Amino acid sequence: MRKKVKESQINNVLKSLGSNKVVLFIIDPKKYQSIHVKILKGIIKIKKFSGIYITVNKPYDALIEYLKKNKIPTENIFFIDAISKSVSQEIRLTENCLFIPSPSHLTDLGIALTQALESMKEKKSKFLILDSISTLLIYNDFETVAKFVHFIVSRLRIFELIGLIISVEKLLDERMINILMEMCDEVIEI
Repeated sequence: MRKKVKESQINNVLKSLGSNKVVLFIIDPKKYQSIHVKILKGIIKIKKFSGIYITVNKPYDALIEYLKKNKIPTENIFFIDAISKSVSQEIRLTENCLFIPSPSHLTDLGIALTQALESMKEKKSKFLILDSISTLLIYNDFETVAKFVHFIVSRLRIFELIGLIISVEKLLDERMINILMEMCDEVIEI
């Protein structure tokens, strides 16, 4: 189901999420930062969920700083960072983050995701966020990204997690949107 919502309705969308539900958020690029923060605050602070955050947009250190600046707690989030190693030689290793060489290494990303999912003790009240399909499409071809997203959605369903997939509007063509609509339970345009 594809629907348009206002920024003020994001918390209502998140409150209605049950386990094993996958939602694609297609966001206007001008509103990306503010909506991204609202999605994170809604799932982490309001619903009190913990989970996995796959970042292909911001390096781990920058993302942690961004989350802290926006008063979003990070202690219950495990990060999989697919961008830091491709933009910096100095990686500060941490217990709550796995670093993948590049957004083009989707096999490594899939292995890291599987390890993170299997290490979760409790599966209830858990989420997975993939912060940008659009960025994956910069590093990989269409078919590869479609297969990878299918892999992620299948994993989410097996582990009964809530999946939040984020993309920037206008960077997804209709073919990708149609494939994602088939895989996701809801497509929310903001």
